[in-house]
Amino acid sequence: MISFEQFNAAGTATDAGLFIPVADLPGVDAAELDGTTAGSDKAVLALLNVFYNTLSPTAFDKLGISVAKPNPTGQGSDLIAQNYSMVVDYLVDHEAQAIEMIPVPTVGTQDGVGAIALADLFPTAAAVAAAGVTAAGIVIPNDELAGYGAPLAASIPADARGYLGSLYHYIVGEAVVRSAETASAITAKTRGAATGFTPPPAWTQATNPVSGIAAADLIKRSFFRTTLSITVQLLLDQETQTFDVNSVTS
Repeated sequence: MISFEQFNAAGTATDAGLFIPVADLPGVDAAELDGTTAGSDKAVLALLNVFYNTLSPTAFDKLGISVAKPNPTGQGSDLIAQNYSMVVDYLVDHEAQAIEMIPVPTVGTQDGVGAIALADLFPTAAAVAAAGVTAAGIVIPNDELAGYGAPLAASIPADARGYLGSLYHYIVGEAVVRSAETASAITAKTRGAATGFTPPPAWTQATNPVSGIAAADLIKRSFFRTTLSITVQLLLDQETQTFDVNSVTS
């Protein structure tokens, strides 16, 4: 299971990181965060739904990130598979020898449009030290996300797209796929190969550009996107008319 810390009540975090309380995890009951694989899978499902529910509406302005949640597919009696995916665009700055998110515009009518705040997805999340946690929820350790390029939770900038992209990458990268030896509700995960693309003209137009990239700098920039995909199996309970993650072995 993914190595974030689960708390079904107030407790002490082993690692510093980002604390996301139950209030920001739709469908999760505090008692379910009991340190088990099922608790981890429930938290993963909640995080994936937050990403989709927040970022999928076309009215929500975002730059360089898109999400999808295809129709679920049947996998047997009262079993369905729900896939989630995110596509993240990156800029390669050859001059600085760095990779970064697509910068948001700083001029014109689009000034600042496309940035995403952490609070847009997790309104009551907060950075915590390796110390007391005052409520039920999960802590995503700084050390875990550092390997995916994320800043420290205490240093997440106002535009949190970099952290959010790293968090999704971490979920897909660290999720354990079900096997004969390992129980999990995760039945598949993939990270697609990086695919180069040419930015649309609107990104660098002279007036009201959609990005913060200057047209004159395009010769020193390259662009690629990566697709992250994960599938969760859900079990339907016909007696209670509810569903839950199906954390079992194959």
